[in-house]
Amino acid sequence: MLDLRYIGSLRLRYRVILLCMLVFVVIAWTYYVIIAPSFCARQQLQQDNLQLQQQYKLATAVQYDQKGQLRDFIVIKRKFSVAARSMVTKDAVNKIIAGITRYSKVKKLDCCLVQPLDIINQDFYSIRPVQFVLRGGYHQVGKLLAYIANIKQLVVVHSINLTTASQDVGRDLNTIELLLYVYTKK
Repeated sequence: MLDLRYIGSLRLRYRVILLCMLVFVVIAWTYYVIIAPSFCARQQLQQDNLQLQQQYKLATAVQYDQKGQLRDFIVIKRKFSVAARSMVTKDAVNKIIAGITRYSKVKKLDCCLVQPLDIINQDFYSIRPVQFVLRGGYHQVGKLLAYIANIKQLVVVHSINLTTASQDVGRDLNTIELLLYVYTKK
């Protein structure tokens, strides 16, 4: 510990030097303990805000069509915090289609892939609409939608049109038109 009598016995210039060193230590401590962490936290907050803005941009692009009107859609089990990371490449779309087709056959749904629709280009991603026509019961369709919800990539069920076939009313068979939007990187 520094004795104050010792400081008083020092010459004036040594006192000034010691005082300057003490001020420097206090300033350095303040910077490294208080200012620098808050600056790093502020930078991290700015990066998080930028990421949230990009995710919000993606979320609003999902919700609105090109005319700015709200579309009816169901986002199944997707958080926009993982949306940018979970967009697939163009090659992976075929794997998603094959997986849905395979799963629908396992669940005894008649599955027919309609020709893929036109690609909708956005700023930093593309939307690839994929339309299926399925034939089966309500429970099989529910299981298929649960399977789609567990796909790791960003897949949005855009619309479902359900029609009961007149000759199969007693057997609870329905025709389902399922339109999926698969989000891909450009």
